[in-house]
Amino acid sequence: MKQKNIYVGHPNSINYLEELYPAIRKTDFFKTNNVVFPHEKSKALFNSKDFLKTCSLMIAEGSEHATGLGIELGWADMLEVPILCIYQKGKKIAGSYHAVSKHFIEYENEDDLVKKLNAYMSSFLR
Repeated sequence: MKQKNIYVGHPNSINYLEELYPAIRKTDFFKTNNVVFPHEKSKALFNSKDFLKTCSLMIAEGSEHATGLGIELGWADMLEVPILCIYQKGKKIAGSYHAVSKHFIEYENEDDLVKKLNAYMSSFLR
């Protein structure tokens, strides 16, 4: 199976370096695909608009509202890149997410997120 580009979008207000990125690294699909974390090495602006043109999927962490993430979601939708929205249990995601995606995962903790992402991705990557 050909390796797919998967972009992980998120607000800068969450602890993505210690919580989100490590959880995604534990998934089965991380090992066999090109999963891009935009701020893994730097907080500098990442050219997500161009990268999204090559993507098979965008994963959007929507637990906190963020203008930049909303812009990226708009680009992904315009480019017809499928969007998977993930969010922490008890958080209210922006209503506009429903305009760009039909795929949502609510998770309680890291283990729950890894389990649910693996289940979703096993059918998505077929």
